Amino acid sequence: MSAVDLSLAYGQRYQDEANNSQVSLFGDMTQQVVLTEPPLENIPEWNVSFQLEREKEHIGFYLSGHPLEDFRDEIEAVSNIDLVRDETQKPPETIKAGGIIKSRNIRYNKQNNPWAILKLETLTEDITVIAFHKSYMAHKDLIEENQKVFVTGKLSERDLDRDEISIILDTLEPIENIRDVQLKQIHLRLKNETAENVATLNNLKSLFNRYPGKLQIYFHIVCNDQKEKVIHVQNIRANASGELLDKLRDMLGKPNVWLTA
Repeated sequence: MSAVDLSLAYGQRYQDEANNSQVSLFGDMTQQVVLTEPPLENIPEWNVSFQLEREKEHIGFYLSGHPLEDFRDEIEAVSNIDLVRDETQKPPETIKAGGIIKSRNIRYNKQNNPWAILKLETLTEDITVIAFHKSYMAHKDLIEENQKVFVTGKLSERDLDRDEISIILDTLEPIENIRDVQLKQIHLRLKNETAENVATLNNLKSLFNRYPGKLQIYFHIVCNDQKEKVIHVQNIRANASGELLDKLRDMLGKPNVWLTA
């Protein structure tokens, strides 16, 4: 993208030279334009985060991924922001959402105390987070643009129509903390014949032993009648590392491995 301006300038110059060089002799001869192509800068490859930011800036959406992708499992396990849109039920008392702080607007109340209005970009939408003075002071070190955070709070009463979601901030923490602090369980869905395969079970046990942790493990066995039987795996616990989840999904398929809080 850094070469776009250079290329456009070269193209414009070429066109100008072509227009100026079309000297015709009796209308049957023109002078050929010869221009040296401009050298392109040797620019190092962008890192993923920078590339995603440029995509959003220039085309309005992420093209090659999402900056929250590495945290999708914990966000989907813990967040309940999607329930606010469900008009068939009452909104949760405590709203939970993970996202990136895209903007921060610092304001001052009548006592000249600072508070802030944040724009939080989640996996699916942008929401507003209002940090009144007490909450702002408690979390001001984290309230910075481009910080990946997990917020909890109450739904603003003025947004009970659910058109635009605003949260009154209660707590805010680095999104990296969620995996270790709030996640409780790993769930695996297996077909009945897979669950009866000794080699597969031994492979799963070996994986869990290689990634020990505190998360409980549950098997969802899909029986022949398509009903699921849930089994709590005793005496083995694991962590929620991305490496373990990738290996489990390679074995069982991505939809068949998920986390819960």
